[in-house]
Amino acid sequence: CIRDSVRPALALVVGSGGWRIEQKHTRDAIAGIALANNAAVQSWQEQPAIPAEGTTFPSCAATGPWLVTLDDIEDASQIQVSCSINDEQTRHFSSVDLSRSLPEQISYLSHFMQLNPGDLIILELSEVDGDLPGGCRVAAGDQISLQSDELGTLSNKVLADSECRDDAD
Repeated sequence: CIRDSVRPALALVVGSGGWRIEQKHTRDAIAGIALANNAAVQSWQEQPAIPAEGTTFPSCAATGPWLVTLDDIEDASQIQVSCSINDEQTRHFSSVDLSRSLPEQISYLSHFMQLNPGDLIILELSEVDGDLPGGCRVAAGDQISLQSDELGTLSNKVLADSECRDDAD
């Protein structure tokens, strides 16, 4: 349950969905955007098998605090997100440097996978003027907050293994 790396991201919620969506029609395909704390357990992510294993633990992909429609965002290509740990701002991230714009990303993904209403697409953000790769490092008990003027504030507490609930029982 320990999340030792925080990776601020945008969570796109698919609206109408589709297959092979043209860029000019992607606006209808996005129901809205939220913040995502794409946390990872580094020791699992560094395993040679599947890097995604480190991001599939319980509570690794918190999203929120609410869904914001594109109509309520002046420019989705300019979303700024700050990362604070225990109320101390540590890093700053931006959607400016995404490898593809949101319309390009939706169109690209829809060309090799069917997008369905409600699907969640997590896009990690690039750090602005940073020198620490892989997100913000955290430990059990830390309070993580992601803040964006456009998307609100998403706060999560990092749990120790002993605090995690085992749903397998």
